[in-house]
Amino acid sequence: MKITHFLIVFVLVSNIAQRAQAQTVGSNPISITLENAEQTMRQQHLQLRLKEGDVKKAESELKQSRLWENPQVSFQHNVYNPITKKYFDTGHEGETDIQIEQPIAIGGQHNAKVRKQKALAESQHAQLKDAERELIGQLDALMFDLYFTQLKQTIYNKEIASTEKILNTYRQQMKKGNIPAIEVQRIEAMRFGLLQEQNELIITEQDMQRQLRLMLNDDNESYYKPLINEKAIKEQINYMYDNNEVLLMASTRPDIVSLRHEIKASEHEVKLQKAQALPQLSITGEWDKNGSICHNFFGIGFSVTIPLLNRNQGSIKSAKAELLQSQLSLEMKQLETKAEINKLTRQIITNHRLSDEADKSIGNNADNIISETEQQFLKHNISLLEFIDIYESYKDAYLARIDAHNNLMQSAVELNTAVGKDIINLRFCPTSTRK
Repeated sequence: MKITHFLIVFVLVSNIAQRAQAQTVGSNPISITLENAEQTMRQQHLQLRLKEGDVKKAESELKQSRLWENPQVSFQHNVYNPITKKYFDTGHEGETDIQIEQPIAIGGQHNAKVRKQKALAESQHAQLKDAERELIGQLDALMFDLYFTQLKQTIYNKEIASTEKILNTYRQQMKKGNIPAIEVQRIEAMRFGLLQEQNELIITEQDMQRQLRLMLNDDNESYYKPLINEKAIKEQINYMYDNNEVLLMASTRPDIVSLRHEIKASEHEVKLQKAQALPQLSITGEWDKNGSICHNFFGIGFSVTIPLLNRNQGSIKSAKAELLQSQLSLEMKQLETKAEINKLTRQIITNHRLSDEADKSIGNNADNIISETEQQFLKHNISLLEFIDIYESYKDAYLARIDAHNNLMQSAVELNTAVGKDIINLRFCPTSTRK
């Protein structure tokens, strides 16, 4: 009864895994390089388009700040003329008064406002670049994860195919009575375990494909196959920049540049608030037609506020506090960036060493090892337990090797993202097919 239940579950999981694999692989896989993926994301990602809207708003506000205040025109006409005894007398003896007032910015009020908005617009430009930097880091990390996940599928495909070949042979021998059923069941259990692990890997890959489609704004059920040149990338890591040079490059990272512009904006805000404490000046002109006394009045003058009770003290203190906050934010960001880069520099060296050790210890000859083990088992030169142990051990070691390579590539992505520049070029076109 237990064997029957086992076989039912085995068949169900096998069918599920095969269907999942068929859905994942798809009929028309799309090969895509890092460069092509990044270019598509820059054009299509909705978050970047939202940031572009922020940039346009900041540029519009800068344009608005350059405009001067409009003149104010006031018009008055007498309601009742007691001499002519007319209402709203528009004749020669009626009275009309027209005044024009033009505010005049003094003490750098206008210039400080314009310079503040210019700094804020430049900050928005830098924030757009920073959003692009972070998204490219996420995209590159996802592309490498997907690439190595697909690479892991190869070892499962090879071991499952080999196990099925042996299983078919053993079933025929079992029918002839040459092999006990327990050995066939043990091989079936081994294949069942491989299918389960492969199915989990397929589900993981499907989620990665979904995330990649979202980043590329692809509403189709596309199946992507990343093209990566591991060898060329790895060779660059041997010739990395000096850490001091890397830190110097990071000083122009977009988020740090944005904070510098915010400091400039805060400095101009302080100047603007100080200028607002100066008297507000307006030039006025007036024309008054008084027909009843046959007299027209033309006058020009000015009006000025006297800053006795309100010298804008609160706004000035608030602007100074905002300036201090901006300066502290920049200092904190620089310290965080330096610590992050130092950590990632050490990490990439460690991962590079582990990747080399994995290549030396495990190599890249899965086909030979699986084929040789299969032949030795069919010739009865190794036992069933030895066969299973070799397959399990090599599979685990091969997957660990892939993880070591992925960790190295991920640390390269993280370092590039942390610096804001391509310390390690990841966009080499592949020169050979995957092995």
